[in-house]
Amino acid sequence: MPKRAWRCCGTFSTARIPPQNANAPPERQHKRDLVEAIEANGIVPEISDTFALEDLANAFRHQESGDHVGKIAIEI
Repeated sequence: MPKRAWRCCGTFSTARIPPQNANAPPERQHKRDLVEAIEANGIVPEISDTFALEDLANAFRHQESGDHVGKIAIEI
């Protein structure tokens, strides 16, 4: 099948990638941007329950039950 040249009409973004982003893989830079935004806006996870490490089996049972809203923390 011959290759075709595609012609397109419309407006195109002229945004440039900032120099600090140029060397990092996109997914790594995306994670950095996400962490930076979380830290800047004071977002913290909601801790539903905390279990001792010795009670890990009950923590997993609690997770599987779906009766929690938020994160389940394990004290080490």
